[in-house]
Parts: sequence; structure tokens; C-alpha cells
Amino acid sequence: MVAAALVEGRATLAEVSDEKVKDPKILKIARKVTRTVDPSFEDYRSASVAIKMKDGHVYEHDQTAALGSPDMPAPREMIEDKFLANVDGFLSKGRAQTVIDTVARLEDLHQVTELMRLLRKD
Repeated sequence: MVAAALVEGRATLAEVSDEKVKDPKILKIARKVTRTVDPSFEDYRSASVAIKMKDGHVYEHDQTAALGSPDMPAPREMIEDKFLANVDGFLSKGRAQTVIDTVARLEDLHQVTELMRLLRKD
């Protein structure tokens, strides 16, 4: 997933498709990715990344709160964009937008079955 995100610039369900996991560009990067567990991180929300370039320069970043966690809420637009990317090919754009609108008024729904009907494949 890290390699796919680096190549594609995003991390959605499309990046784990059969086609993408066989993509030579992604596989080339994946062979360079290593994962280590840092015991100093106490939960799943913390992570660190280091990218070492051919010239020896290292780019590093530590993240102590996951985007979307209570400590770092994701902006609504970002959540909606990710939802739209993940349902692409499953729901029409119109139906997907109706799901977003329905979720926005979830407290006003009489029954959740209205939302469930919308989530069925077109």
C-alpha cells in the first residue's frame, strides 16, 4: 500500500486492485519498502516514515495522531472525496452523492433502510 500510495499519490481501494498489485512501477517501489515496528509507539495512531534518496538525503516525518482520529479529525471534504474514490465503479456518481447527502441528514431518517437501499450496487 505504501508503494502504491507513493506511485499513485493516493491510498484508496483502487490501489489494492488485482491490476495495481501487479503494476511493475508499484512492484519496483514495493521492493524498496521495509517495515519495522517501533516499540516506543504506544498505539496504531502513531507512525514514522523515512525515505532515503539515491543521493543519500533522507526525508523523515513522525505522525503521533492518525488523520481521522479524535485528535486529528479529517475534514468533511476529504472524507467525501475518499468515499467517492472508493465507490467509483460500484455506485454511479449521482447515487454516491445521494449517499453523502443522506448521511448528512442521518439524524432525520426515520429508518436506516433508506441509506441501506442507496448502498446497493447500481
